[in-house]
Amino acid sequence: MEFCGRFTKNLILGEPSGALVPSQPLDVDNAVDLVAGYETEYYETDANESLGSDTEVGDDDFTRRRSRFPRYDPNCVVPEFTVAMAFDSSRQFKDALIKYSVAERREIKFIKNEKKVVRAKCANESCPWKISGSIDARSGSFHVKTYHSEHTCSIRFKNRRVTSSWLANHYLPTIRAMPTIKTIAFNELIKEQLGLDVSIVQCTKAKLHAYKVLMGNYKKEYAKLWDYAEELRERNPGSTITLKVEKPDMQSKALFERMYICFAACKKGFLGGCRKVVGLDGCFLKGICQGQILCAVGRDANDQMFPIAWAVVKVESGDTWTWFLTNLIYDLNILNTYGRGWVFISDKQKGLLQAVAALLPAAKHRMCARHIYANWGKKYKGIQMQRLFWQCAKSSTMPEYDEHSQALKKISPAAYHDLVQTEPKHWSRAFFTTDVKCDIVDNNLCEAFNGRILHARCKSIYSMLEEMRIMIMTRMHTQRDACAKWKRNCSPRILRKLEENRVSAIYCQVIWNGDIGYEVMDKGNKYVVDVLKRECSCRKWQLTGIPCPHAISAINHRQEDMYEYIDECYKKAKFLAAYENMMMPIQGEKFWKKTHREPPEPLPARVKPGRRKQKRLREEGEVASGTKMSRIGMKMTCRTCSRPGHNSSTCPIKKTGSTSSQKQFSRRKISVQKRTHKGVGGSGGSTKVNAYVHGKRRTRKGASSSGGSIDVNPSIHETV
Repeated sequence: MEFCGRFTKNLILGEPSGALVPSQPLDVDNAVDLVAGYETEYYETDANESLGSDTEVGDDDFTRRRSRFPRYDPNCVVPEFTVAMAFDSSRQFKDALIKYSVAERREIKFIKNEKKVVRAKCANESCPWKISGSIDARSGSFHVKTYHSEHTCSIRFKNRRVTSSWLANHYLPTIRAMPTIKTIAFNELIKEQLGLDVSIVQCTKAKLHAYKVLMGNYKKEYAKLWDYAEELRERNPGSTITLKVEKPDMQSKALFERMYICFAACKKGFLGGCRKVVGLDGCFLKGICQGQILCAVGRDANDQMFPIAWAVVKVESGDTWTWFLTNLIYDLNILNTYGRGWVFISDKQKGLLQAVAALLPAAKHRMCARHIYANWGKKYKGIQMQRLFWQCAKSSTMPEYDEHSQALKKISPAAYHDLVQTEPKHWSRAFFTTDVKCDIVDNNLCEAFNGRILHARCKSIYSMLEEMRIMIMTRMHTQRDACAKWKRNCSPRILRKLEENRVSAIYCQVIWNGDIGYEVMDKGNKYVVDVLKRECSCRKWQLTGIPCPHAISAINHRQEDMYEYIDECYKKAKFLAAYENMMMPIQGEKFWKKTHREPPEPLPARVKPGRRKQKRLREEGEVASGTKMSRIGMKMTCRTCSRPGHNSSTCPIKKTGSTSSQKQFSRRKISVQKRTHKGVGGSGGSTKVNAYVHGKRRTRKGASSSGGSIDVNPSIHETV
C-alpha cells in the first residue's frame, strides 16, 4: 500500500530534510507531534485538505503531512508569537497583537501599520519588546519576521488599544445575551475580566456601538421567519403559526406586520386542565425591534399563569386585537358558542373592548380593577377613597356592595358617579358568575407573563420568540415534575388559602338545624351554609370553589374532611392534564426546510433621543421598590409665579422675561429695616431696603421715619 505522506528520519532529529524514507501508516490513537512548536495535521481521506491517496474507500488509515510554519490559533486565550508564525492576513496579525496587549496588560504602539508590513514595539521606550511581520512572497501568507519577546517594563492598568470599538466587538456576545446590562455593571465586568481601568464614557460608547451591530443583525432574524414558522409547524403538529406581511404593490418589499403562535401543547393543556378564564393584555418590546406583544394567559390548578397564545404585532389597535382574538377563538374551539360560559379579563386596551364585544358577545368580560382605580384615583385621592373602592371591588354579595358604594356616595357623590361609569359587573365580585370558580378582579396573570418575558422582549424577534418558546417548553415539564412532590391531592397554593380559612373558622359559631342546614355566626353576621350543594350565603365558596370559613365550620361540625370539598379544578389530575402535553424541540437553522418565500423586512427603527426606558411607569399609589418616598402625583408650586403645575426652571413668565407679567404674578418680599446709629435720632437714621426679587438680593438706601420691617405684595401696592 502506497502513501503520499511520508516521514523522514532527519525530521525527527531536527536536521535539514534529506531524502524521503518510506514509513508505515500512523496509528491515530498513538499519534504524537514529533516536532515541538510546529503544527502537524492528520487528514482523513474525505477531508477537503487531505493529501492524495491510493487507499480504497473505507480504509481507516490516516496520513501525516508536515506543516512548514506554525500557524496562529485565533481561539487562544493569550497569543504566543514565534518567528515564522503564519497569519491569514495583516488584520489578523494586528488583532492578535491587541489581544496580546490586553491579556499581558502591556501597552504597545504600532510603528508601521500597512497592509503588507506591520511593526510594533512596547509603548515604554526603554523596553526592548518588539515584533514585525510582512507578507512572504513565496507562500503568500503573512508571517512574523522578527520578534523580541522580553519585557522589562511593568504592567499597566490603562491601555490605549482598548477602545470602545474593541470593547464592543469583544463583549458583543455578552451584550447580545444581556442587552439591558447597566453601564456601571458593564464597567465592573471589564475590570474583573481584563484588569483594566475603563471610563464610563467608553463603556457607554461600547454599548452603543454593539447595539448598532446588533441592529444590523436583526434584519437577518426577520428574514428567517418564514423558515422558522415552517419548522415550528413541522416539529409541533397541531400548532397554529401564522405570519402576515404587508406588501402594498409588487415592486415594494414585504414588510413584517404580525405573527401569531399557539403551540398544540399549550392549546391541549389549557382545554384539558384549566378553567375557562383567559387574561388578555399587550406589552411593548424593549429592544431594537419595534412593536408589541399580545398575549392570552390562562389559570392552572395551582392558580398560576398558563400561557396559551401570543402574537407580535406592529401596533396595538382594534384591527390587531380582532385578528388575535379570531385566531384564539379558533384554537379554543369557542366559535359556535360566542363565548358562552367563558370569562375574559383585560385592561382597557386600545380596541380590545370593541373586539371582545363583537366576537364574544355571550362571554363575561371583566376589567382589571387596579387599572380602573389608577384612572379613577387620579382625581379622587386619599386612603379613605382607596379603601372604599377596593371594598366595592371585593364585595362578594350585593348587600355588601351596596353598603360600601353608598358609603362612597355619601362622602363624594361625584366620585361615585365617575366610578359607576364603568359598569360594576366588569370589576366587582358581587356581579361575577360562579361557574368558572375564579374571583380575581385584576389581570395579574398577564402581568406575570409580561414580567417573565421581560428579558426576551429586549432581544430581536427571532431570539425573542426562541427564548419564549424555550421558557414555556421548560416550564411544561418542570411544573409536571413539581406535581410529584405534592403532599396532598390538591395544589399547594389552594392548601395555603384553605389553611387561612381554617384559622378564620375558629372564631365562627355554628347552629345546626338537625338536617343539612347550618347557620354560622361570624363577626355579628349570620350566614347560611348548605354543605351538600356546596353553597354559602357569602358566595365565596361558590366563586372560588374553596370552602370559606363558614363552610369549614359546618364541615367540621359534620366531622368530615374539608379537603374533600375543594373543587375538582384544583386537584392533581387537572394539574397533570394541563402539563402532560410536551412541546417538541426543533432543529438548528441549517436543517430547516427552505420555503423560498420573500423574506420580510423589519419595521423601520425609530430611534428616540436619550436612554431607552426598561421599566414601566408606576401608577400613583403603587408601592415603590426603593427606600425613598415617591413624588409621583405631587404637584409642584413655582416660587416665581406661585402657580402650581411647574417649578421655577420651567416657569413661562421667567422664560418670556416680561416686566408687566412679573409685576402682576411674581412674589416679591421686601424687608425694610431701620438702622439707627449711636447718638443719631430717628430722623437722622439710615434705612436699608432689602428687596428679594426672584431670589436675588437688591439693596437701596433711603430715609425713613419709622422702623420695623414691611412685607409688600407688588400686585397690590406698586410703591412703599
